[in-house]
Amino acid sequence: MKVPPSSGGSGAGSFDTGPHRASLTGPAPARRKQVRHILPAELDDAPQQHQVQPSGIQDDMKQTILDANFPFTEDRRTYHVALKHGEVANRVLTVGDHVRARRIAKFLDSTPKVFELTSQRGFTTFTGCYLGVPVSIVAIGMGYPMMDFFVREVRAVVTGDLIIVRLGSCGTLVPEIPVGRVVVCSRSLAIWTNYDYFQLSDQERDEFRGTPAGSPYLMSRPIGCDQILHDALTDNLERTVDKGLVSSDALHSSADTFYAGQGRLDSNFMDHNQALLENLSKLDPSPVTLEMETTHLFHLAAINQHKSGPTGESTEPDSFCQGKGQIRVAAAHITFAGRISGDFIEPEMVEKLEFQAGKGCLETLISQEIDQINIHPVENCVWASPSS
Repeated sequence: MKVPPSSGGSGAGSFDTGPHRASLTGPAPARRKQVRHILPAELDDAPQQHQVQPSGIQDDMKQTILDANFPFTEDRRTYHVALKHGEVANRVLTVGDHVRARRIAKFLDSTPKVFELTSQRGFTTFTGCYLGVPVSIVAIGMGYPMMDFFVREVRAVVTGDLIIVRLGSCGTLVPEIPVGRVVVCSRSLAIWTNYDYFQLSDQERDEFRGTPAGSPYLMSRPIGCDQILHDALTDNLERTVDKGLVSSDALHSSADTFYAGQGRLDSNFMDHNQALLENLSKLDPSPVTLEMETTHLFHLAAINQHKSGPTGESTEPDSFCQGKGQIRVAAAHITFAGRISGDFIEPEMVEKLEFQAGKGCLETLISQEIDQINIHPVENCVWASPSS
């Protein structure tokens, strides 16, 4: 089903308050303290498992680092993700949790052998084939910086087009979407801390009240994903996830932090975030889900400078970046936390939905065609069969 548009007030938090950004200010919301749990469902659709052999941790700090602008090692590995050409495919499923990545990697074909690498910076990559099509699954951790490392460094080592699907976890902000659902978003906005606000005196805060300068948290306009990929992801998830658990065409939001930026209250710090969730609900339209990565994924795809076309190594002698091609992105999130109700998903339901949604994401990736001229060459790739 499509997520119905949420309507709210047109006050200081609405999208038309200014040309660049909006603020989140106002009185604190009433909060429910009752907690209930979603009962686990049977794990009835797990794949036939084969062993994915770990390849150890890549220790990049023992190698000489070249190029301070875009750091890479002598053997041409990126500094944070630690991948080099031929270790990541054009079609990528990205998740935050390495356990989720390993679960989904069990869907990959038994041959060629699945490549696995964990970087010293905490990125875990699985590359192999799904139904004969090369794909990678990359666990990145949490937050904008990790998403930035992932997209930029994978872009640097993949020749041709990139198709990236994110399967994340999130909080739900509306009662219509309880925990234990899979929500595909078509747009996502950013929420970030206004550090200047915390340096203001009380008098200055009163003076700037109702303006972005007088708000402790600021918000961007929504950024869209690739609509064709969004629709394909929705269709595939509706086939692989239990009936009635998938929603689509949602407005999503990503905060810069887990606690303060998402309205979690902590008496140890003066976060000035008591009204954040209430004011999000007053936006028109208002986001229905909230996490920390997807907006930056959509942003990087939007500012990618290359279109689909012939590829080749950069002519700049000091440049490590090779990949040139379009970047198409979409994202789905499993709702873990009910931010208004206080509900939290059960572990058994997490495992089931990760298997079901993971399969839907892989099906989506292999359904998207890439012209042969925009495919990474198979020579010396980890997914190449011995005879190729």
